[in-house]
This record gives sequence, structure tokens and C-alpha cells, in this order.
Amino acid sequence: MNITKLVVCIFPHGEEDFESPYELLDFLKDTLSRERQGTYYLRKLGRTRRFEDKSFVEAVIQGSLTLFKMQGKIWGAAVVKQGIEELESPEILDTGTYRFAIDFYPEAIKAYDRGIAIQDIERVTGLVLTRGWLRASYLILGYSDIIEPKLGTIMALPVRP
Repeated sequence: MNITKLVVCIFPHGEEDFESPYELLDFLKDTLSRERQGTYYLRKLGRTRRFEDKSFVEAVIQGSLTLFKMQGKIWGAAVVKQGIEELESPEILDTGTYRFAIDFYPEAIKAYDRGIAIQDIERVTGLVLTRGWLRASYLILGYSDIIEPKLGTIMALPVRP
């Protein structure tokens, strides 16, 4: 029997994505969960690292947890409904051209109004996430059965559908 493990990952956001963390919060609460019904577009995959011999795209599968980061804090979390896929034709939105999409369960998107400091994530998980290229990369923290219970001590995580 092949048992697939779920991962926890971080999606970084900068000012080219949102002018402020509060704009990211609005996006998570309204645009992503309601207007787009959980479909999240990516311009590119940027810098990613392999995880357990899988590419980032292969590792982020249905049921995985994604954390949304901006300015050193986590502003939201969502559960993956369908992994990252390259679009046949680019999606053109007001904010640019997007070549990839990932679907989240709309009911499993959570926003943190005050944000949760990356240092708190590091403290409870024992991982270093603030050095070098890791600060601005799509990053897999590890397997959800190991990391999620630790994260649960500092953040109420979205419930898996």
C-alpha cells in the first residue's frame, strides 16, 4: 500500500503581490474564499527546493496545509483541494499574468488578523525559516503529521474538509 504524506508549506508574498498585509487579509477573507472559490494563481514558482526527492509541485498535494507569509508573519492558512498545475493558457488578472494555479477548499481558508510571527513558527517547529533565500521562497516545512500538532499550539489551524 502506498501511503502519501501531506506537507505543510509556506507561500511568500511581497509588495508586488499586495501593498500591505491587510490587503493580503482581505484577499484571503473575500477574494480567495468567496470570489475565486479557493483558486489561487501563481505567476511563477520562483525559488523552491526539493523535499524528500519530490519537486515542490509533486509534494504539495490534496490535503496539505499552506501558510501565507508577508513581512515576517503568517497571515493565513488553507488546505489544498487540488495541487499546483500549470495552466494551458495564462490567466490574466489586474495584478499580472499567472501561469500556475492551486485550488484550496474555500471553507478551509483561515485569516489571522494580527499575523503570527515567523519567529513563533520557528520556535515551536524548531526550523530555521528566516535566513538566506528561504525568506522569499516557497518552502516546505515538513510533514503535516509532525509539524501541524506543533503549529496548533500557537495558531488555530483550518479544519480539513
